[in-house]
Amino acid sequence: MQDERIRELEREARSGDPTARILLARELARAGRREDARVALSSLLRSDPTSAEGVRALDDLGFGPLAADAPWPTTDGGNDRARRSAHPGPRKGELVKRIRIGREGETALSLTVGPKTAYLATRFDRLVALDLENGSPRWIKELDFHFDAPAIGEGERLLLGEGGKIQLLEPERGDVVWSVRPPGRVETRDVPVAFAPRGLVVAAWEESLHAFEVWSGKLVWSFKANGELHTRPTVTPEAIFVSTSRGYVHAVHFDGKLASEGRTPRTKNGRRVRIVGRELYLEDIWLSGDRVVKPLHVMGRDGAKLDATSRVAPVQGGGFACALDDERALLYEDPARIVTCGADTALTRERLRGGCADSTGCVYGYDPNRGFLWLDPTVTLVKKLLDNPSGPREGPWDHHVIGPDSTLLVPTEQGILLVIS
Repeated sequence: MQDERIRELEREARSGDPTARILLARELARAGRREDARVALSSLLRSDPTSAEGVRALDDLGFGPLAADAPWPTTDGGNDRARRSAHPGPRKGELVKRIRIGREGETALSLTVGPKTAYLATRFDRLVALDLENGSPRWIKELDFHFDAPAIGEGERLLLGEGGKIQLLEPERGDVVWSVRPPGRVETRDVPVAFAPRGLVVAAWEESLHAFEVWSGKLVWSFKANGELHTRPTVTPEAIFVSTSRGYVHAVHFDGKLASEGRTPRTKNGRRVRIVGRELYLEDIWLSGDRVVKPLHVMGRDGAKLDATSRVAPVQGGGFACALDDERALLYEDPARIVTCGADTALTRERLRGGCADSTGCVYGYDPNRGFLWLDPTVTLVKKLLDNPSGPREGPWDHHVIGPDSTLLVPTEQGILLVIS
């Protein structure tokens, strides 16, 4: 009987009926076909980014707000900002493509990656949607101010914070679905934004965290923080986490109410919040001209309940590289180290730049002298994935990321995107 109902809804969904698509997704989930249910909702939201019922169905069925088929849906890998992908990385060590990003010398400052498209924020203030299969831009959006590459929501909806505005873009042509300014001063700087559960977009602006409806851009609530907010909100299924310039760390419920808060030493610009299981890694924002090495702070949590204070991570002159799993993080030091619940063990003496992890916990780093390295922490194994493919004068930048089909994407200083399998 259930199979007959699914076939009937599939016929109705093929005709473009949005209600049938949502009913089909719910029926597929009841039948245990969760991936098929997610695909049905993703298809609906791709064709209609303003579907409130489609977004609510995502929540009802327990799917996250980010695109599950995107190997790198935010500039830091995911809403936990831990530079870890839910997709596998490369193993062969072969350079399979060299793709020009845009104009001559147009370098990428940040990127996110969908199932077939890389979205690159370039030094010319352009957003380039690069088709990874044919190597050509699908579309290019000329913008006026600096911005980070957009977060990718389910249905490949693109969330952008640029020029003091928050925008939702559709993926086919990059058209604006809605655009709003957060309450407060009118400025032209970029807005730190993130997708969140319950159909929310959250944005940090001045001393407030604001939440908007993802389908309309309507303001839902505002939370007053204890200090200025300069970094992207970090989102888990339990809460939204932000760090302020006064050293406070707030955990905020999805209704805008404070869940808990902790304290770290005061810092002028705030800290990036990265979450690895039951711990927050708090890393100072480095600005041009900074000379002082600042410690990495670690704060425990139980869901949305934060420890009252933080401790200093056991690394000298280092910082956060990436999460290996839900308990361990790779931190920068010489040697690089794995930190497990506060106890650290040496991993490798390689000098790594960048760092990202795939779904198996393997790490990909770059050594300017040796090229790309593949680290398997389960067996303390270091393999050379690929020699420096660009030559010493155009060495890759530090923000290489996991791409589709078990690849590594590397934007270089010469405006080339390398694809490594």
